[in-house]
Amino acid sequence: GVPDGMDIERIRRAITSVDGVTGMHHLHVWALSTTENAATVHVVTRRGSDTSRIKQDIKRALAAAGAEHVTVETETEGETCSDDTCRR
Repeated sequence: GVPDGMDIERIRRAITSVDGVTGMHHLHVWALSTTENAATVHVVTRRGSDTSRIKQDIKRALAAAGAEHVTVETETEGETCSDDTCRR
């Protein structure tokens, strides 16, 4: 489950509020230790977006929400998804 003190809805809002992000899926948040949390997320970006900036903005937002170790995967709108769980 989500570590104590982590607000998953706050994390979702932080990710989707980043300029250029049009969707997200596969968000996972977990405790690495009693003091450190991690997160992974797949985001869908607008065509032509600066994915490096988007990743950094998401990492900054999640660090502020309490997840210090963050991995962000990106795909562009309209890109064929590699598995059947992706949502459009």
